[in-house]
Amino acid sequence: MKRCLFISLFFCLGIHQATSQSVLIKIIDTANSRIDIAYAKFYCGSKQDSLNDYKIVKGGLLEYMLKESCSYPRLVITASGYNEWNFQITEVQIKKGEVLCTLSKTDMTMLSPVTVTAKRNSIQEKNDTTTYIVSRFKDGTERKLDELLKKLPGIQVNDKTGEVKFKGKPIETILLEGDDLFGTNYTLATKNINANIINEIQAIENYSDNYVLKGLDKEEKVALNIKVTNPTIKISGAGETAIGYFQGDKDAINASTNIVGLGKVHKFFTTIAYNNVGKNLS
Repeated sequence: MKRCLFISLFFCLGIHQATSQSVLIKIIDTANSRIDIAYAKFYCGSKQDSLNDYKIVKGGLLEYMLKESCSYPRLVITASGYNEWNFQITEVQIKKGEVLCTLSKTDMTMLSPVTVTAKRNSIQEKNDTTTYIVSRFKDGTERKLDELLKKLPGIQVNDKTGEVKFKGKPIETILLEGDDLFGTNYTLATKNINANIINEIQAIENYSDNYVLKGLDKEEKVALNIKVTNPTIKISGAGETAIGYFQGDKDAINASTNIVGLGKVHKFFTTIAYNNVGKNLS
């Protein structure tokens, strides 16, 4: 009995194998060159709503065994840079044993260049540095650096002592284009640097004046770095003079001048001031 079943099963498989057919699918371009990578989809029926099989075709050749459940599939071939090829496999192709798919290249449309512009954020944060674009905070009334600092969020200036704080922490010094010209006596900078030459102000947290020790210093120092509008200028300066009278027709004088020098190697800041009105500019 078992022997009979085995023979019957073998006979049925033999008939199935004999009736199964395969077709060679060739995928080429209009220059008769094989397409390296293509994608073959097999659908049952005329509509592309019942995907029956999917193959990746390399080198432009695919030996495909037709399924009894889908004897005449609709073949859709796609490849990057080519138009889709859509064809219903018929008995003629099956008898011939070959389906030739010729893909044409897609038309390339040249697009005009597109320029995207965007305004920089007024405040930018990167690592330990907060950068203020001062033009977004100016209104034209600022004459000196301290008046500009008072308008920057997160920075406080003490009108009596001239002390500057960033996020509640006293700053260590004020740098001019990365160089420390003022030391701890940074009020020389805040009271004398003209606001109209300043482009950016950077608040640097975890500041260290020793480059070798940067990152190892745990004092959490803060410094401000002043970046000017034109860092290539050699010398820039400004002067102010105010003359009036005290009671009793005594002359009142308040005069000051400052010079900023910027070079590739050296930088300097000089200020000269005189007044008899009791104003401290140092």
